[in-house]
Amino acid sequence: MQIFDCETRKKWDSTVKDIKKLEGNDQVYICQNASYSPIFFISERDTIDKRIEFEDSGKFINFTTSIEDGVIIFV
Repeated sequence: MQIFDCETRKKWDSTVKDIKKLEGNDQVYICQNASYSPIFFISERDTIDKRIEFEDSGKFINFTTSIEDGVIIFV
């Protein structure tokens, strides 16, 4: 089970307003993440991230990086 799976993450991460996978597969994908405001004077956030996930020697590895608007990634 991957803790960063979109549906799973909504259950345990109270800062997530909405999260969805836009394209990709189970290990490399693009996701859109809308977060609630962490405190009253900071606005809600909407980000698009590139994620790479894999397991190595019993350890779960997750690389996440933001991508610029207009970038197209083929998986």
